[in-house]
Amino acid sequence: MWSERWGGFPPESFFNALDPVLVPFLKRLPQRNYPCQEAAGTLCPEWADKLGLSGKVFVGVGNIDSYSGALGAGAAPGRMVMNLGTSACFMNVVHDEVILGRIVPGVFGQVNGMILPGCDGFETGLSAYGDAFAWFKRLLGWPLEKFLPEKERAAAMDRLLSELNDEAAKVVPDVDSPLATDHLNGRRTPFLNSSLSASFSGLKLSTTAPELYYALVESTAFATKVIIDHMESNGVPVEELVAVGGVSRKSPFAMQMLADVTGRRINVSAAMNAGATGAAVNGAVMAGLYPDVVSAQKAMCPPVLNSFEPDPSKERILAQRCIRYVETVKFNER
Repeated sequence: MWSERWGGFPPESFFNALDPVLVPFLKRLPQRNYPCQEAAGTLCPEWADKLGLSGKVFVGVGNIDSYSGALGAGAAPGRMVMNLGTSACFMNVVHDEVILGRIVPGVFGQVNGMILPGCDGFETGLSAYGDAFAWFKRLLGWPLEKFLPEKERAAAMDRLLSELNDEAAKVVPDVDSPLATDHLNGRRTPFLNSSLSASFSGLKLSTTAPELYYALVESTAFATKVIIDHMESNGVPVEELVAVGGVSRKSPFAMQMLADVTGRRINVSAAMNAGATGAAVNGAVMAGLYPDVVSAQKAMCPPVLNSFEPDPSKERILAQRCIRYVETVKFNER
């Protein structure tokens, strides 16, 4: 809730109106916001001795994992970085002179300078991404978990998920094929709703497990498209999509689905540990190795590992199914 344009935090009267218990916390907070490219101090003698380092080593200001991951994946205006793991965290940045202090409604976070200096950063995403796929794996693999010895269980469950991905990739849906909504852990964006639940519809006795898994993966792609459309309609351009995280490397099916539904190329970053890379970028600027974050990114951020191009032949049917998804979400919210 801190903003330089607003002179820091809201006034004490604001917090008092929410709950007087917040006021003492406000009084202990600094009125300055420290960027991650700045040193918080130097290494204390105890840790300098433990690590065998000089006490002159700078210690940087802390960061949030997804913000640092966005930086390490090359976050830039027009480029949405998608951290695809157990949940999905999408990060955008917009130059100050473009956003002009406007607030984007329904996002999880909007803070000036939170990713790149001179830019507003935006955090959006899905409450469940890889967790949703893992839930379906556990659901189908319940007999394996119950009856197989522990040593065999993990390998069997991994094979189950691999087979699901392979078979789901062969599914050719029509408008009325089974449809899922993805809110197994509520919705983050747009407009937080932690009580919203997931659903499957259009089921028949002939419905197969790969068809249900297809619908679940498809629903996360529809949710992503809804977020992109929301950001662009509120003046945040999305010209490029860059993916990092475990799912971006482990599931070509999920990545191709994202490309097909959004109608955009998905570039997968070669960064194995994007959060650590982002921290190193900030540290390099703090140490004076580079004059600014953008220069450090150009030198330190890994290139694109591979890309997924949208299949134009699927555009029409997916657009129709996306309309069904949006209508179903609205129904579930009633």
